[in-house]
Formats: sequence, C-alpha cells, structure tokens
Amino acid sequence: MKSVPTGLAICLLLLSGVRSGMLLKNELEQSRAIRAVASRISRDSDLEGIDANGKSKKPELAPNGDLKGGGYLLLFVLHHQDLGREVRFWNDVIALDSSSGPAIPFQYWGVCDAASTCDSYQPVAQFSILGYLDPYQMRILVNADSRREALLYDRSLWLQARVPAQADALAVSETIRQKVK
Repeated sequence: MKSVPTGLAICLLLLSGVRSGMLLKNELEQSRAIRAVASRISRDSDLEGIDANGKSKKPELAPNGDLKGGGYLLLFVLHHQDLGREVRFWNDVIALDSSSGPAIPFQYWGVCDAASTCDSYQPVAQFSILGYLDPYQMRILVNADSRREALLYDRSLWLQARVPAQADALAVSETIRQKVK
C-alpha cells in the first residue's frame, strides 16, 4: 500500500521538475531576446533631435530603414564656451573625411551642450547642429563626451565605435576612416 503513494509522489516531483525546467528555459530565451534588442541603441529610443530651426531632425534613412546611401552617422558634443574653435575643428574633420579616399556617405550631428545657444553657428557649420536628443540618447552622448569621444553609428544605426576626440583634426579623420573599413 505504501508503494503507490510513494510512487505517485515521485512522479509528481519529477513532473514538477520538468515543468520548472521548461519555464526556466523560456525565461532565458526571453532574456536573450531583450538583450539583443537593447544592444541596438536606436531601437531603445529614437535618434531624433531638435535642430537650429526648432524642427525635429532624424537621420536620413533609405526605404529599408538603413542610413541613406549605406553611410554612417557621427554624433559629437559642441561646447558653447569654445564654440567657434569646435565648429572649425569639426568642419576640418569633415573636409578631411571628404577629401581622403573613396567617398563614404556620412551624416554629422553636433549636439550643443547649451541647447539653442549654438544655433547662430549653423550657417558656417558643415554639419547639423542640434539642441537636444532623445533623453536616452542624450545620456549616452554625455557619457561619451565625459570620455572625450564622438559616437560613430553604422548604416543600421548600431553604435559601431567610439572615436577619441583628439586635438588634431587629421588624427580624428584617420581614426574615423579606420573604424569604417
């Protein structure tokens, strides 16, 4: 008589273990899927900003959702206290990028650390000056700026590389070229 309840208890224990294992497997698969989405920066939030005219600015995209022309997006911070020098510096980087080697389509965005204070430099800048980004993207950019880095996004809007913002425009241009190869 005792063997029937004992056998039944063992069977129920085994079934419970199998069910727990299946639930754990599903949880792990969901966790991996969430991490895969989180690694694509632009899908966690939008790479969208406000430009000097107060209009919403998004990267120029092709119909397939990639950057137009299969290019890249370089995102960097402009510091209002040294704005003239920084605009000249990034203009020099852009000029060097466009004159060295085969043409690679780039979109350049400078985000002002004082919102609309930098807008007056838009006519001389060879890049888009933005006052704001999505808060999540702004946090990523501020963290990169604290390490003196610009952010390079690939054609799928994945963060491809962090580019050290060195004192020499030629060195920055060469670093960018190496990162896009």
